[in-house]
Amino acid sequence: MNQFLKALVILLIFTPGIALAKTGLNDQTYTNISEYPMNPNNPDSIKRQKMYDRYFQKYRLMIGIEGGLNHTFSYGDFSHKPEYEYPYQNYKFDRHSRSGYSYGLSLQWNFKKWISIRSGLSYDYKAFYSETSFNNNLGSNSPPGLITSFSNQTSSFGYLTIPLMAKVTFGKKIQIFCNAGIFAAFLTKQTDDVASWLKNNYEGPEVYDYKESSNNGIQNYRKMDAGLSCGAGIGVPIGKHLLISAECRYNYGLRNSWRPDYSKEQPFLAKGELLLRTIGGNIGIAYKFSARETDK
Repeated sequence: MNQFLKALVILLIFTPGIALAKTGLNDQTYTNISEYPMNPNNPDSIKRQKMYDRYFQKYRLMIGIEGGLNHTFSYGDFSHKPEYEYPYQNYKFDRHSRSGYSYGLSLQWNFKKWISIRSGLSYDYKAFYSETSFNNNLGSNSPPGLITSFSNQTSSFGYLTIPLMAKVTFGKKIQIFCNAGIFAAFLTKQTDDVASWLKNNYEGPEVYDYKESSNNGIQNYRKMDAGLSCGAGIGVPIGKHLLISAECRYNYGLRNSWRPDYSKEQPFLAKGELLLRTIGGNIGIAYKFSARETDK
């Protein structure tokens, strides 16, 4: 975890400076196009002019919409209490990733060259699937290892997410960009859809009672999630004011989604920690505002 944080800090601090150093263009040399002394007879001067034009960001503000699909992975500490380990009452909890979606508004402020600050507001639907089984080997006539109950559960979450990222853009006609930063997400909806089977007799044929339920468990989860966010993608300008983009983004959740008191109430888990991490792809379109005076 510490190595991941260090890598993110290095990316945010040094990538823009390295990129600018490679072009030989900095704010101490030329601050706008009108001051750029381009000599049409000097190949070196023409090259520098083209490089400046390539990385100059004409419009300050971009507002757009974006949406796409995501895939949620659940992590955490799901170790069992000793009294529920085999050969006693053996409890098993397996988790699987599930697909979801997101859509929302994007907001971006562009500096003169390369660097942008990116934010927005999106609705993210996240979900994961869990399988639970419980072998009661004590206090019954069931053979050792016989599953006396098991259930399948899909846990889904609706979050309002606000990212704040630094963005670096390369290219003009086809733009390649990468961004990294943080995000905060606020839980608005939570549902557990459960299908369960319970063995109702321990002698003779195996007979199970089947039950389905859908529960609103939002009170068991923290209202806010937060973590690190990074991504990369491409953008294609359409005319003077439109930009179409495609991006892959990874949100690395750092907070336990379960409330601390709810984690303690879990009958089988020693600690109880649930971390949600999502990778997804978005397609968006943005409109550019506020052209800079030096390049109207």
